[in-house]
Amino acid sequence: MSYKYPTNKSNDNCDNNSIGKYKWNRVVLGKSVIHEIGLFPYKLIKEGDLIIEYLGNEIPRAQFDESKINSYCMELEDRIINASKEGSLARFINHACVANAEFRKIAVDGITRVGVYATMDISVIDEITCRYLKSSEPHNKNSIRCECYEGCNRWLLRI
Repeated sequence: MSYKYPTNKSNDNCDNNSIGKYKWNRVVLGKSVIHEIGLFPYKLIKEGDLIIEYLGNEIPRAQFDESKINSYCMELEDRIINASKEGSLARFINHACVANAEFRKIAVDGITRVGVYATMDISVIDEITCRYLKSSEPHNKNSIRCECYEGCNRWLLRI
């Protein structure tokens, strides 16, 4: 199945106009000190700005095979966004315990979408990072050690 952007019926008065009209900031892939490849802003991104939307193939929760889980899946109430094979560059956002962006669920035309928003100003030399689910100890066999900085003793939890 090939990915298609959601249809948009938003009007110019909608509070979620940026995500509804695909008005994202320009981002680029670059060398990450956290995990090989990361996402970086092309120009300064201001606090509160929409950076990008998290996009991928959407799978209804009832049809999702838990054994196929990977690092590029975003869990919503009724579906999973799987960006492992195709999707937006948001899939390259690495985890950091002290992040400069956050995932937000936004309703556009009655459909929940996921935007990445800056929680502080992000310069072109700063990697865009978000906090993923984490714990101070392994949660299950799928937990992976956080590597956001040397000596971090946290674990990332997979859904």
